[in-house]
Amino acid sequence: MLISALVNGHREGRLLWHALESVHAAARVANSIGVEVEVLLVLDRPDEITLEVARELSDLTTRTLIADVGDLGLARNVGIAEATGDVVAILDADDLWGSEWIKKGLLFLTSSGPESIVHPQVSQFFGGESNGWQSPCMSDTHFPVTTLLMINVWTSAAMGLTKVFREFPYSARPSDGLFGYEDWTWNCDTIAAGYSHYVVPQTIHFIRRREASLSRTMMRSGSLPIPHGLTLERALEIDSQRLRSKDRRN
Repeated sequence: MLISALVNGHREGRLLWHALESVHAAARVANSIGVEVEVLLVLDRPDEITLEVARELSDLTTRTLIADVGDLGLARNVGIAEATGDVVAILDADDLWGSEWIKKGLLFLTSSGPESIVHPQVSQFFGGESNGWQSPCMSDTHFPVTTLLMINVWTSAAMGLTKVFREFPYSARPSDGLFGYEDWTWNCDTIAAGYSHYVVPQTIHFIRRREASLSRTMMRSGSLPIPHGLTLERALEIDSQRLRSKDRRN
C-alpha cells in the first residue's frame, strides 16, 4: 500500500528539518511492514530560508509543491489533489510525528473501515509551553459528539482515505479574523456526514508552540470555528445512534 504523508509549510525555516526527519523515521518503520510512503511537501508563499532548507532536504521528500494561496487549509487541499496514495496523513511543518504513527495509524485505519478517520492518542506541546492531553475516541460512548460544538478535541494530525479528504476539502479562513480552526471545521463536517474519528493507542503527535504561530494568533483573537455542518440536532442524533449501537452489542 502507498500512503501520502502531506507536510504543509510556510516560513518554518530550520524547523522544517525536524518535521521531515520525523516523517522519514515514521516512513522507515512503515516500510518494515511493506508500506510505501510518499512525502509531499507543500510550501505556501514560503520565505527564502524555508525554500533553501527544502532544497537541502530534497532527499527526504518525494515532491515539493509551491503554492500561492495564503491559507493553510487551501494549501492542504493543493497537496491532497496531488497525492497518489490511497491514504493521506497530515502534518504541519513545525510539528513532529512519533516514529510509530504511520504504521500503527494505517493498521488501525485498515481494521476500522472506510468511514474512519484516525488521530494520535497523545498530543504533546513543546516550545514555549509543555503540556499534553489524550484525545477522546468516538468508540467511547461516554464521549458526546456535542462536545465538538464547544471545543476541538483532535489536532491537525489526521489520517484517512484520500477520497475522504477530497470529498471534504479544508475550508479557507475568512479574512475578517473572526473565524479560524480549519481542522475543527473539517472534523465537524466529516462527523456530520457519518464518519467516525478514532484515536490510535500508543501514538503521539508533538506540537510546537511558537509565539507567532497561527494557532496562538487565533486563540488570542477569540476566533470561532469556520461554519460547518455539525448542528446540535445532528450531533444529538449521532450520539443517540451510538448509544443504540452499544446497547445492541451488549
